[in-house]
Amino acid sequence: MAEKKKTSSSGKSRKKSGKTDPMAAIIDATMEQAAERPWREITLADIADAAGLTLAELRAHVSCKGDVLRALADR
Repeated sequence: MAEKKKTSSSGKSRKKSGKTDPMAAIIDATMEQAAERPWREITLADIADAAGLTLAELRAHVSCKGDVLRALADR
């Protein structure tokens, strides 16, 4: 029997990012989430899921959404 793919709350299938830089994947996933819904509704878990990371992997790079914005500004 075929195994079902995990999906995020937005209905998109969770996939590992093809990027080698996790911060790039985190920034891109955050901006995609921000384009879809209000900033205050986006959680780190949502960002991790969209970036194809576990929450622990995401937290190794950022501790809050503000850290993602700072990384975007540095980019």
